[in-house]
Amino acid sequence: TVPDATGRPAQLVGIVRDVTAQRAREAALRESEARFQLIATHIREAFYIAGTDAAGNLQALEYLSPAAHAIWERDPASLLDVPALFATFHPDDVPRVLAEKQAAVPGGLETYRYRVVRPDGSVRWVRDRRVPVDAAADGPSDGPSDGPSDGASDGAVVDPTRLPPRTPPGRRYVGVVEDITEMVAADEALQRQAQAITTMAEAVLFE
Repeated sequence: TVPDATGRPAQLVGIVRDVTAQRAREAALRESEARFQLIATHIREAFYIAGTDAAGNLQALEYLSPAAHAIWERDPASLLDVPALFATFHPDDVPRVLAEKQAAVPGGLETYRYRVVRPDGSVRWVRDRRVPVDAAADGPSDGPSDGPSDGASDGAVVDPTRLPPRTPPGRRYVGVVEDITEMVAADEALQRQAQAITTMAEAVLFE
C-alpha cells in the first residue's frame, strides 16, 4: 500500500505474474506420478531406484516398491538401508554376483540371479535387472512445485525425474526384481529328469 499525506492507505500496488506454465508443469507431474503409482502398485515385480558410486557399487536405495514385501517378506522401507538389504542375500551367491558385476558392460542392461533369505529362513530365487538412467534425470526440476514430495522412505511413489541430484561421478539406476523360485525349481526338475534318462540309456547300452 501507498499512504497519503496523513499516513492512511491511499493506493494499492501489486504484481501480477502469469503462472500458467508452472501450473501446467505441476499438473503434468501429478499425472505422471499417478501413472507411476498405478504401475508400481500393480506389477508383481519389485521396482527400485538406486544410486551408485563411480565403480557402480550400490550406495543408496532411493525407492523400493511395495511389491518387494511379497519377495522378501520384509517391510520395503527396512530394505532401503543398503547393509540391511545386503544382509538378506544368500552368502553363497555374493562372490558370484560381485564377479558378474565386475564383468558387466558399463552403461548396459545388467542381469543377476541370486537368492534372498526371508526372516523365517526360507529362500527365494530372484532375477535382478537394472539399467542406468540418463544423466538428464539427475538435473533439478523446473521451478517450485506444490505437488507430492520427492522422497519416499515408506514405499510412497515418486517420479524418478524429480529425485534430487547426486554428487558425480556416481550414477542412478532403475531396476526390477522378479521372484523366479518356481522357474528355477522347474529347471532343476528338468535337469534331474534329463540326467535320469541319460543314466538309464547308458545302463542299457553298456549291459
